[in-house]
Amino acid sequence: LTKASLYEEDFPWTIVDGHVYAIGEFIAQHPGGPLIRRAIGEDASELFHTHHTSVRAAVVLARYEIGQLAGAKCLGMPKKRTFQ
Repeated sequence: LTKASLYEEDFPWTIVDGHVYAIGEFIAQHPGGPLIRRAIGEDASELFHTHHTSVRAAVVLARYEIGQLAGAKCLGMPKKRTFQ
């Protein structure tokens, strides 16, 4: 996936460590409330790692993975699936 293609999408997405996530279904469930909205349409790697230190948060996020950002090194997050 490319950032250009993501900007054309009509759903809330974010990037963490090179992985792309469709987070629309999770926004209302996010335990941190509206803070997650800062991640929409952005690379939220720093934001995610600043507020989430448990493996549980990474596992929850992995449920929403839709692919990997083209050219990104995807480190530190559990892989769910990859689209090209």
